[in-house]
Amino acid sequence: MASIRRALLLFLALLAQLLHIPPPIPLSSAHHTHADNYLKSADGHLPVVPFLCRPDQAKSLLQLKKSLSFVDSTTTLSSWRDGTDCCLWEGVGCDASSSGDVTVLDLNN
Repeated sequence: MASIRRALLLFLALLAQLLHIPPPIPLSSAHHTHADNYLKSADGHLPVVPFLCRPDQAKSLLQLKKSLSFVDSTTTLSSWRDGTDCCLWEGVGCDASSSGDVTVLDLNN
């Protein structure tokens, strides 16, 4: 179920990009983390449009990932994949009041 939801969210993100729909700006906070990446519709369940991270910042984060060594494969960095929105990656938070700048990096897990 989670993979279907993620695929739908990525599809919506690509559709929004193709239609040149700007990302929504949350009303409550200047920055958010993975769980806050989507504004909810009126019924509170459907995501509207995700925030898209800057490609140069995604590239830098992927370079950081390559430079690290891991003991366990269950790290949160498994969500860090090329071609995906880095604002959706576990441990990454983006500034919703600008163009999706990465403002939070949590590598505790």
